[in-house]
Amino acid sequence: MPSDTRVRDEYADAALFLGMNSEDEDVRRACKAFFVDRLDGRIVMSLEQVGRCDDIIWGFSRELQDAYYPFMDNLHTVMD
Repeated sequence: MPSDTRVRDEYADAALFLGMNSEDEDVRRACKAFFVDRLDGRIVMSLEQVGRCDDIIWGFSRELQDAYYPFMDNLHTVMD
């Protein structure tokens, strides 16, 4: 029987992505570990989930938004 060598995409959602900024240290570390463990791989996040992140972040103060978006942009650049 031939082995299946296809690489399968792994999916992230808004909760996992935003969890990297959680005040709960265990949650933050677990979410960050998910992405760190997959830096050499491929992670897919739907535009709907990106929109959910934006919707949540837009509910915070402008100062927090200004701190969050460079983090997000950097992660997207590194993951690409």
